[in-house]
Amino acid sequence: MKRSIQVLVPPKDYPVTLDEAAAFLHVDPSNVSQSKMIESIIAAATGMVEKYIGRALLTQTLVMEYMPNPPEILPMRLHPFRAAPLQSVASIYSFDQQGNEYLQSTEKYFVDTKTIPGRVQLLMGFWWDYYVYGFYQITYTAGFGDDRSDVPPEIKQAILAQISQIYQSREEFDYTIAPQAEVLLQDWKLDEWDYRDSSSVKWSPFGTAELGYGYR
Repeated sequence: MKRSIQVLVPPKDYPVTLDEAAAFLHVDPSNVSQSKMIESIIAAATGMVEKYIGRALLTQTLVMEYMPNPPEILPMRLHPFRAAPLQSVASIYSFDQQGNEYLQSTEKYFVDTKTIPGRVQLLMGFWWDYYVYGFYQITYTAGFGDDRSDVPPEIKQAILAQISQIYQSREEFDYTIAPQAEVLLQDWKLDEWDYRDSSSVKWSPFGTAELGYGYR
């Protein structure tokens, strides 16, 4: 499978404030040059932690383009990346090779926001409108909530640890995950296996009526 993801509507804030980061680093936040650098580090550290654990932290809207690999495999279940927690799905489109888009009816699928990570499950008896060698585009909202207090404390502490590592090694450019952050995030990390789409069906022009025309 091939995925690409982009943030359509970013969070309004970061999980860690400038004052919290400055206090953790023992620096003066009133220093303009220091504060600008720390704000940049907060953004970098937050992005690194989100990518590392495969989760969205504060509420954000994302768009994921998904291409089955091999292209004739149709997933019965879709796991939008960073959809943990998944709040809602706005739309699912399929695109053919010519770039034509086809809105998938909400009557065909169920959005599971309780499972971690969240998922979109085809309902029994329905199939995606699928065009061979095309792709799907899913627009969805994910995150623990709108407020910083909604982010679990272990994750916030991991971001602070990551901020500290980036700040302390800013001349050496050490952008690996801090060991302290790894320990704090071990119970929150999701990997590629957690986002693996399962129960796939192979498309075929010789499908049977029992299985649905065009599928086998």
